[in-house]
Amino acid sequence: MKSEKYVSLLDTTAVTFLTLYIEACEGAGEDYRINLEELKLKYEDIVPRQYLNFDDIKKGRDVLMHLNIKSKEFDGNMEIWFSLLNEIELLNILTERFFDEELRKKRIPYRIRNKKMLKLQIDFDYDREIFGYWKSMKSKMEELNINLQTPEGAESSRDALIDIVNIAKVVAKHVNFTSVDLYIYATGLYLRSDEIFTHDEEMEAIISRIRNDPEWSSVKSAIQNDLIINFPSFKEEYDINKEINFPASGRAEFKRLTGKSKTSIRV
Repeated sequence: MKSEKYVSLLDTTAVTFLTLYIEACEGAGEDYRINLEELKLKYEDIVPRQYLNFDDIKKGRDVLMHLNIKSKEFDGNMEIWFSLLNEIELLNILTERFFDEELRKKRIPYRIRNKKMLKLQIDFDYDREIFGYWKSMKSKMEELNINLQTPEGAESSRDALIDIVNIAKVVAKHVNFTSVDLYIYATGLYLRSDEIFTHDEEMEAIISRIRNDPEWSSVKSAIQNDLIINFPSFKEEYDINKEINFPASGRAEFKRLTGKSKTSIRV
């Protein structure tokens, strides 16, 4: 076993799909080690086919498999992070999902229930329906040894937030991320993450290109040089390792590790 620590940063897509997989297993009355095709058959008996998006459920299973593989590879010496900004984004997704379900129950057509003003008129218990659901999901993740840490939630949260924003300003000089993706990538650099796990294909491509693509080497060097100049901690890291650790794509790493083999989950 490797003795060093492995650091994984999950984005909103990764955690959202993970909750869908957990919810699917719970709904089917199965544990998380069930064969994917068997789960699909059981879940189709519960959820009408027109409402079933099993591709997203499979993506959640991939996240769980990957975290289990990495945890075993590093003998449990692993950190899993989830930014507060991503948590806010996730809560918004859960709210949108709840709105849509409630309006669908009332037989309101999609073209009407998709109107923002109509959604604003819904009255519901946010603490129970949204926070309660998310709290329950976090507890179930903890049972699976997925303990989400928050970089902005530590005692030095103010310093962390300032550093992440300043790192984002450096990266923004060289790469045109969207605002949320920029913040997440800067968080990955701040945490010295080994990976950022996202199912956003555009962000995944940029992460991989910065780290591995020879045609992006000048971009990578420019970011590295600016980090060394502006942050003593990055300069110290560079002086020791002769390079700064740029996060890999967790999804690409998962594909590399599993290939076409049918890797089973061990929880």
